[in-house]
Amino acid sequence: MNQTINATQVRNQFTEIINRILYKGEEFIVEKKGKPVAKIIAIQEEIKEKKEFKPPIYNMGGAKNTFSRDEIYD
Repeated sequence: MNQTINATQVRNQFTEIINRILYKGEEFIVEKKGKPVAKIIAIQEEIKEKKEFKPPIYNMGGAKNTFSRDEIYD
């Protein structure tokens, strides 16, 4: 649901854009000279994305599935 707008539009229509983000849940990609430079989203979405992030868990305590020497060399 991302919409692309240029920086001039953001400056000229800031209140309208903020209201669309807040009340309609819209998201905007801001471009400057034709290149994307920013994304404007509701702060609740940012908080939700950060809560959903789960860093990888590495097994630092050694292997849980251990095999005997005889099982390995069979």
